[in-house]
Order: sequence, then structure tokens, then C-alpha cells
Amino acid sequence: MTDLDFVSLDQKSTVAPYQQVREQILTAISDGRLAPGTKLPSVRALAGSLGLAVNTVAKVYKELELQGAVATRGRHGTVVQAAEDRGDQEVSDAAADLARISIHNKEHLQVHRSKIHKDLVLFLCPFDH
Repeated sequence: MTDLDFVSLDQKSTVAPYQQVREQILTAISDGRLAPGTKLPSVRALAGSLGLAVNTVAKVYKELELQGAVATRGRHGTVVQAAEDRGDQEVSDAAADLARISIHNKEHLQVHRSKIHKDLVLFLCPFDH
């Protein structure tokens, strides 16, 4: 398990503590300080070291998991995911967002279907065109 001693809270910031923690962990993942497979401290341990409520840190881990940055493996803890896994998760999330938007805007979907298809093809195969 890795100690997240680089995470600190700015009490004077207008940014919520959970957002500060989440952003610092995301930055550490993106710059390589937290490598794929690195086990993060338990929710209780991180909450205790930062002086935060357990629910606040649980919210951080849940959002990181939803973003695909980490995976929670039950009793085995929370670990940093590989970049490829995060990329797959981002594509999956984007597809789900598009589906949700489409369902709520059915009348506009038919009009935009060809544009959506064209944009997806360009995104997925950028060098074929």
C-alpha cells in the first residue's frame, strides 16, 4: 500500500476537500507517481491522515472508480488501473453518455444520426480519411 503523503488540503480554498483530494490523486496517476497496480490506502486510513470524514474519502474513491482511474477489489482494496483500462472506461462512459442523451432527445436523434456516425468514424479511424 502506498502512503499518499503528497496529498494535502488547502483549508482556505473554495474547492471542496473531496475535490482537492481527487484532483491530487488524478495528477499523481497521470504524472506517474502512482503507477498502475499501486494499492491505495484504505478509506479509513486516508480519512484519518487527512482529518476528513470516512464518507468524504469514500466519495473520492467512488468518483475515481467511476472515472476509471482506480478499481476497488472488495477486501483487497483500491488499486490504480492501467492507462489502457482507463481509456477503455472513458470510451465506454462516452458511449453511455451518448445513449442517455439520445434517449432524452429522441426527436433530434434522427436528424443528427449521420453526423454522429461520421464523427464516430473519424474518431475511431482518424488516419483512414
